Amino acid sequence: MRLLLDECTPVGLIQFFVGVEVDHVTAIGWSGTKNGKLLARMVESGYSGLVTTDRNLAYQQQVNAGLISSGTL
Repeated sequence: MRLLLDECTPVGLIQFFVGVEVDHVTAIGWSGTKNGKLLARMVESGYSGLVTTDRNLAYQQQVNAGLISSGTL
């Protein structure tokens, strides 16, 4: 499983995902990418989920299309 942490999510959370490959958008050069494009890039790159603090993401984007999951902190 590969997870992506959104821009506003603290990088320090990565340490709590034991046994899971986790990247932060800043570490992979995707900072500033808008939600729709970010979700598309995630799917294309093989990520299975997004961890975000953006409580409006589910209302702004169609994230439950069966391709990825999102979790809000």
